[in-house]
Amino acid sequence: MATFNLNKFIKEAMGAQWGVYRTDKSRGRGGDYLWWSLQEIDNGSRSWKKWLSICPTLETAYLQAKSFYIKKKRDFTYRYTSNPKEVDKYFKVYLGYNPSYGAYMCSIGPYVGEKPVDAKNRFSYFTQRFQNVDEKSLQESFQKYCAGSLEPFKDVLSMDDLSMDIAMGSDIDDKSGNVKWEHVTLPSLTSPEAREVFSHGPIQGQESKIYLNNSGKAKVINSAIQKYNMGDRVNMAINFVSGAKGVSEEQIRSILNNPSPENPKNETDILNDVIIQLQSFFPFSLREQAQAGGWSDILEQTVNNVAEKLRMTSEQVWEMINRANTSSSAIRESNALLNKITKELNKAKKQMIKSNTPKARDDEATIQEKERKLAIANSIVWLPTLQEMAHASSGQQIPLVLQIRTSQKSMLKIKLELLEAIISNGTQNLQAIADQMTNKREKQSTVAQGKVWTTEDVQSWIDYFNQERQVPDGHGGFITKTYEDLKNETLQIMSDTSSKDEDADIEETAEVSDSDSEDPSGTSNSSDPNQQNVVLHGSFDSFDQACKMANLYFVDMEHSGIDTKTRALRDANLYQSPPAIFARDSDVENVNSEDLTRARQSTSEEAKAKHYMSHYPGANRTKLISKNKWEEIAGPKSTKKDKNNIPSPNVQEPVVTTEPSETKENEDHIVPSTMLSLSKNIVNNLMKISSSLKNEGKIKEANEINKIINKYNRT
Repeated sequence: MATFNLNKFIKEAMGAQWGVYRTDKSRGRGGDYLWWSLQEIDNGSRSWKKWLSICPTLETAYLQAKSFYIKKKRDFTYRYTSNPKEVDKYFKVYLGYNPSYGAYMCSIGPYVGEKPVDAKNRFSYFTQRFQNVDEKSLQESFQKYCAGSLEPFKDVLSMDDLSMDIAMGSDIDDKSGNVKWEHVTLPSLTSPEAREVFSHGPIQGQESKIYLNNSGKAKVINSAIQKYNMGDRVNMAINFVSGAKGVSEEQIRSILNNPSPENPKNETDILNDVIIQLQSFFPFSLREQAQAGGWSDILEQTVNNVAEKLRMTSEQVWEMINRANTSSSAIRESNALLNKITKELNKAKKQMIKSNTPKARDDEATIQEKERKLAIANSIVWLPTLQEMAHASSGQQIPLVLQIRTSQKSMLKIKLELLEAIISNGTQNLQAIADQMTNKREKQSTVAQGKVWTTEDVQSWIDYFNQERQVPDGHGGFITKTYEDLKNETLQIMSDTSSKDEDADIEETAEVSDSDSEDPSGTSNSSDPNQQNVVLHGSFDSFDQACKMANLYFVDMEHSGIDTKTRALRDANLYQSPPAIFARDSDVENVNSEDLTRARQSTSEEAKAKHYMSHYPGANRTKLISKNKWEEIAGPKSTKKDKNNIPSPNVQEPVVTTEPSETKENEDHIVPSTMLSLSKNIVNNLMKISSSLKNEGKIKEANEINKIINKYNRT
């Protein structure tokens, strides 16, 4: 990691002069945001070059967007047996920028993931914000960082206790899409250097991390002595690290009491080793805390839940944790399990607090019972693992997952309200409908200012509905729906949408007619009224449809044009003809889901593989979109047999994320690999500590050590 050079960094980060430069609205392409396709940038866009000269760290956003484009394009080349140039017909990536808000990527193309719409080859748009490095965003990241397993220590931690590794993209491999990163480290987020960087707000790369510095780790260890009554175990950990590192115990205690603000590596290594040794006591500490706090049953259920997800027994889970030693693989496996357990415990704790918060209607007995359960919930605390103290991602790491957008829900709400008003007043009494809409918003006080409805507003929606009512009959004519039909369809869509938890693992979500909610034009590619195209969980049936909805999402609108009650765009003309920020190339045909499905199903996996390799010779087979498909062709990779006959998929090191997201489609699964026994030197050291404690008359503490030794000997 590079030595911090403030002058060099500021020179590279210059340009984000907040609120001074504004985009030209007369350009008509996204209002306050300037948008470029990657093709425009690669072709030497003059406006891009101008803004890049003003804000050089835009290059970081471009390289990340380019990386995403290259890798997805390779995936689609394989999946749909397309030539790389053909992929550009149905997949585009855009980069947007506003100096006051930062940079955004918007990608439009087929969905790839775990949801059922993957099989239907549906289209959607996906956004990712490239966050600036500024004080406000890092304050938010700090709060989220401390909201998980570090929550018991948030009272002693501050921004002083965090370091940041700022990553800036410098180059990209055009074949693989891998970005080359340059790194700059801020030892503390409150240092003068950090404040200087924040004032310029450079765009951070996805490799940027925040993490507890030596000061933060020392605070956690010292606080654990009080919170967990771990004084004796901290002493044992110090004793062990002293022997292993050849450093005196006094030196280690000095680091714990007064860590250097520069975070020298030798101090970091010592603190990390102390934490690792403390983690070897985790199972015993956790069980002791659970017993003392009256939540042993909660701990047992939590471990059972983790074991079930990993297809293990609870005994195997505890055994893996108990067998952790200083070997990297065993530590990684143990910490992964500890992270899962603490994550589940945190969920259980939050749920207990939520469900047992006293309410005004509760009687005295109910209040007392809730207070008892709250006391138990508040006693559920634990020592975080090293990974939970270590690198946490800063900013949004991946594009948001497929979901029904708030803007789409808002449109459904305003649509239903207008349909009900039209049904009750008739289409001729425009003033009555406008007055009814206005009166319902009289007391609304929001940022949106669209309170007063006019007859022109109402007429625009009636025109919109009249287009939507016309459905092809399959014989060259049309069937006309009633307003009541549209209302019932809208109610069904809203019911389907609200009855599902978008954050849960959903097998299927709302199916809605394109002409009902998502297609502003009300057109359909289907000639059969019984086979209407549908929108599935925020996905659309064609590239054009996805572009149109992305345009609506980023349309610039004055506050007076936003409805105060639903926060929807009030002008129906915008839904019919949104500004063309994103669009397919005029000289290519519109690609729909049926086209992609035929391409995907008509070619064998072996043929897909050969086709892919013809365009990307020498490609690594594991880089293909489906590992299982490759195994059908080449057979599974050989794996070492687990001597304990426990399933052994790859173990992935957990990452503490600090932004919502939008973020992963599926959670990493962790199952143990080869079980490793406790090394003889660790057992010997523990025996020496036990003997030393006995000689000092600390019989109780020595017996505690003997319990640990016996436990490991039994396993």
